[in-house]
Amino acid sequence: ILILSYSDQSDWLVNYFLSLGASEVSNLKISSSSIANDQNIYDELLSANGIFIKGGDQSRYVTYWKGTKTEDAIRSVFNSGGVVAGTSAGAMVLSEIVFTAENSSIYPRETLINPMSSSVALDDQFLGLHQNSIFDTHFVERGRFGRLIGMLYKYNTETSRKILGIGIDDKTAICIDDMGIGKVFGTGAVSIFQFDDETKIDRDGNNYKIENIRCDMLLHDWVF
Repeated sequence: ILILSYSDQSDWLVNYFLSLGASEVSNLKISSSSIANDQNIYDELLSANGIFIKGGDQSRYVTYWKGTKTEDAIRSVFNSGGVVAGTSAGAMVLSEIVFTAENSSIYPRETLINPMSSSVALDDQFLGLHQNSIFDTHFVERGRFGRLIGMLYKYNTETSRKILGIGIDDKTAICIDDMGIGKVFGTGAVSIFQFDDETKIDRDGNNYKIENIRCDMLLHDWVF
């Protein structure tokens, strides 16, 4: 297992994965585009059976890793059957559409008021490991329902695509297999929003209204 970050490193996660049965675990700090393009980093990433991306600021991951050998290697590990996971910002970069936070973080209220703001910065050209989705984390704890719905609205407005918005609570995970089946583990919930055939969106200039958003809130052991 390789634990990736752009900044701080510690032995806590290393020891945690070892306690779960991993045979070898190490930290790998990739804090610039030049490091992300290093051949030795690429080779080390390809040797991993699993990759875990730490939390922090997802804009750093997008800025440092996008278009580099690191991005290629992570995708290669995933496509070869390896597990790629993360927490907080490290989870948010794993969906096809990523809220990059490149223009600052956003709050639910301001996102609902103006979902087309440049602060609602979305990128669908990064890792793209789980297609047709956007992940958000700390979901219930930080009341992020409004901002995820706003992000779905903006992406739908710009592309006409109906994607899944997947909000993950603290101490909770959704594990998605190669058939696209997601199983929930933990003490919280995973909330999955989507605009389906019953969803109605009315737009009038900068004003909009959404009716009938589907939401599945799944607890431990439930699948989607």
